[in-house]
Amino acid sequence: MASIPQEVTEAISYDGKDHGEGEKGYWFIHPLGDIVTACAQAGLAVVELREYGHTIREPEYDCYEGRAAQIPMSYCLVAQKLTSAKGR
Repeated sequence: MASIPQEVTEAISYDGKDHGEGEKGYWFIHPLGDIVTACAQAGLAVVELREYGHTIREPEYDCYEGRAAQIPMSYCLVAQKLTSAKGR
C-alpha cells in the first residue's frame, strides 16, 4: 500500500526542544503490519521484533514508558534472507 508523505520543515530535535525551522523533509508513515508483510513477501524471515516504550526522537512521549498498558513508541525489526535447505 502506497503512503502519502508528510512534509515537515521543523528541525529534527533529540532533546525535545524547539529548534525552529529546518530543511524540508518528507516522512512516510508505514504501519508495522505493512512492513512485516513486505519482509515476508520479499522472502525474508523475521529474526527479531522488539517494541520499546520510548521514542528515539520525541522525549516528551517518554512519559508513557513503563505503564501497565504499554504503547509501543519505537521498534527494532531484524530480518534476514531465507536460504534453502541445500545451503544455496
